[in-house]
Amino acid sequence: MLNVAKISAVIWVVAAFMWAGSSDFEEAIAEELHYCSEVLLWKTSSLENRRFGHPDYRGIYEEVCRGYENG
Repeated sequence: MLNVAKISAVIWVVAAFMWAGSSDFEEAIAEELHYCSEVLLWKTSSLENRRFGHPDYRGIYEEVCRGYENG
């Protein structure tokens, strides 16, 4: 009976780590999409010496953000 409890506990711990890991991944993707949209806004906006968004300070726009545009 004790072995069943141990196995059950291990399954719950593994499931919890998998759930937490997927949440972190989704948050990272959302942050990356936000970064890319702000860079695109920076590249395309110009209104009487005002700009919106921010420049590509990470230097990832061409490599990472272009993939989102095509997808």
